[in-house]
This record gives sequence, structure tokens and C-alpha cells, in this order.
Amino acid sequence: MDNVYYCYPKLGDLASGDLAIFYETKTGGGTGAALGASGIQEVVTDRPATLFSSYSNLGIYTLADIQGHVNASGKAMAIKFSLFEPFKRLLRLKRIQQILANRATMQGLTPVQRDGFEAIRSEGLS
Repeated sequence: MDNVYYCYPKLGDLASGDLAIFYETKTGGGTGAALGASGIQEVVTDRPATLFSSYSNLGIYTLADIQGHVNASGKAMAIKFSLFEPFKRLLRLKRIQQILANRATMQGLTPVQRDGFEAIRSEGLS
């Protein structure tokens, strides 16, 4: 199943084919853990109305939601992903940092190298 994640355009090097871990921060009552893994199909930075027109059928965000993620140029980022696998077991930040040798600052959707991705994914699915 395809879906879209919208964010402030800060992941400039994220590209199609990248692997991503979805991490929910503790802010606002979140879990503070990795929730699942996915492959990135497409990354587009554009005006909210353009993104909404292209991807509204793949997500739950309204145009107003996307407008909350704009930068100074008035653009937001849409990340189309597929094959999302929800984890059976949540992985906390400390465990993720152990796996990635402390090379992780988890913020929402986080791209990782294949070996770290597979280790996190395997542990999360077990």
C-alpha cells in the first residue's frame, strides 16, 4: 500500500529507493519509539496546493495540514512510501542508537543505511 508523509523540507538528500524508519517522538504523548519501516518511492518539494493535488488520495492530511509544514519559500515536502511494515515490537531510541553505533538522531521519518535498517527492522518485526 502506498502512502504519503508530509514534512518541513529538511531532508534534502532523501531520494527514491532510500530506506526509512518511522519514529514517533514522545512530544504530544507519542511512544518515543520506532513504529515501522518502509521504502521511499518519491520525494517532492513544492507548494502545498500542488502536493495536495498530486497526493491527496494517498494520505490523511488536508491542505491546511500540509500548509503547516512550509518553509520560508512556502514549500513543503511530500514523501511517497510503500511496503510499510508496522513493528510488532517498538524499539526505543536507546536501542536504535545501540544498533546504529550512536549515529542516530531520530526525528519522524529517518533514512538509514541498509545494514542498520535491516537490524532495526528484524528486531521490530520479531
